[in-house]
Amino acid sequence: MTKSNNADGRWLRIADLLLAVTAGGLWYATAGGLGWWLLFLPLTPWAIRVASDKPPFRRTPFDWLILVFLLTAVVGVWAAYDQDAALGKFWILVGAIFIYYAMAGQRRSELWRAFGIVSGVGALIAGYFLLTHDWQVWPTDIDLLTQIGRRWMAVRPNLPFPSLHPNILGGQMAVVLPASIAFVAYCWRRREWLWTGIAGVLVAITASGLLLTSSRAAWAALVVAMGLWFLWILSASIAKLVSFSRSTTYLLMLLLLGAAGSWLLFTFTDGPAVILAKLPGPDSSTSRLDVMQQAWRLAGDFPYTGGGLSAFAGLFSNYIRVIPHFFFSYSHNFLLDVMLEQGIAGALAMLAILMGSGWLLVFPGKSRRRRSSSSDSGRQLFRWAMVASLVTLLLHGLVDDALYANLASPLLLMVPGMAVALSSKRVQQAGQKRPSRRLSRAIVTVAAAVGIFAGLFFGFRRPLLSAWYANLGAVEMARVELVGWPTGGWDNGRNVALLAPSADLFREALRWNPDSRTAQYRLGLIAMLQRDYQAAVAYLKPAHQLDPGHRGISKSLGYSYTWSGEWESALVLLADIPETRDEMDVYTWWWGTQSRPDLATQAELLLDQYTYEADVDSDSR
Repeated sequence: MTKSNNADGRWLRIADLLLAVTAGGLWYATAGGLGWWLLFLPLTPWAIRVASDKPPFRRTPFDWLILVFLLTAVVGVWAAYDQDAALGKFWILVGAIFIYYAMAGQRRSELWRAFGIVSGVGALIAGYFLLTHDWQVWPTDIDLLTQIGRRWMAVRPNLPFPSLHPNILGGQMAVVLPASIAFVAYCWRRREWLWTGIAGVLVAITASGLLLTSSRAAWAALVVAMGLWFLWILSASIAKLVSFSRSTTYLLMLLLLGAAGSWLLFTFTDGPAVILAKLPGPDSSTSRLDVMQQAWRLAGDFPYTGGGLSAFAGLFSNYIRVIPHFFFSYSHNFLLDVMLEQGIAGALAMLAILMGSGWLLVFPGKSRRRRSSSSDSGRQLFRWAMVASLVTLLLHGLVDDALYANLASPLLLMVPGMAVALSSKRVQQAGQKRPSRRLSRAIVTVAAAVGIFAGLFFGFRRPLLSAWYANLGAVEMARVELVGWPTGGWDNGRNVALLAPSADLFREALRWNPDSRTAQYRLGLIAMLQRDYQAAVAYLKPAHQLDPGHRGISKSLGYSYTWSGEWESALVLLADIPETRDEMDVYTWWWGTQSRPDLATQAELLLDQYTYEADVDSDSR
């Protein structure tokens, strides 16, 4: 075997995947704390290939999208108010990219090894959950599972590691489980009994962990995905009875089930939005749907740069809930979290990667090489496993976020990597035929992108420039206000002088577009810090007219009305914000300590009005 073949041989591909998974796992386990030096692990196979005059990695259809996602992550580090936390998440995203290329570089005939490694990763995730979760402190919503968990705690070893949210780990297990099941089936078909037993144990561990998370959203997504897989298996028999092709039969079955499901959903419930709203979040007073709606508004403040990696918690608490302490750590929607932290470009890149992965799995193309029926059968098995994983990821991502929230997950791009490996549609390597055609396509693509951007810029120049200045101002403002967050206390105007550059950016945004909600809102907040509540009302009132559903604007305007003596107007805005009563009770004391008895009186008047309204409601009943 030549040097070149050794450099790109089977063992190097296996080492590539193992080292990428190891690096990603170590970054995840340490919250990215090991930093850049861990790059030497996944980069080692790349360096060996370069030294052997080979490309460092296999080109894929998603290379440019991966680059866009990576660049927006770099911008996300710059934009974050806590750059240490952002940098930790960045390295985990880098680990996910290495795993993507390691997966994509596997040959189809060797993919069973990759599926075996993924099965082991799923069992490790489940094992970590089973050995660290405390069912005494964090019981499930199903009493039987809580009892099982507590009995397990009595016999398991106690590991000194932090427990992670069961919904996050449950979602990761659900995405991995189809690959684990496919690995069992593959070993069974090949009569590899030892590997079948090992694979069966890995599936049992992963399934047990998923069950005990009590993550119903993950269960539901996985059941739907596995149901689609089962329908494909069933369609082979039904196709023979109805004399249709298997693909046509499968499509008709999907249409019938979809129509029946839609009819049941809209006939016996008030619609999908109500079901989504009833899914519990970390706080029973706030539905996931409401969190998503408010997070969407927050993402609108950072369309270009995003609010920064790992920035959701502080931004949501400060500018949506208007509280100085932790409330939520993510929006419970996968793509929305990406958009909020990495901007529109990052979210669109991720969406395109996922949609492209689905296309590659459903339309994988035909290989020029002939394959035996057993190898083709194995490819179909793995392809459908990845379809199930992708469907699980997408469905679960609508109501929860297991792969990007908080630290993100090294498994973020596992499914796209597998989709590329299973597909025959690969980008040609350097030195192969038709370089001029590739160059021509690249030039056409770049020219089209430049043309579209130029058209949008000149057609919507004023709102685009306004959004740019407002975005920069929001980033600078968060960096000032959220230093050391959560502090448990308000700024109280101590840093108001540091907000002058942000205020200038917001005024520039208003110069280009007077209807900039972001600029109006943030200038109103700055005026509140300056104790100029008349000016705050002047900014916040038009912001509220632009977006009446924005919780942060409504609350801030209500408080500005209160301190301006317009407590009747304040009551209209604050009546549906439950924490304001307790906060006003505190303010009656706190303003006295600040030598502002006039404002303490206004807080007391609003409290009296709350009491009066409650008495009236009680009497009317």
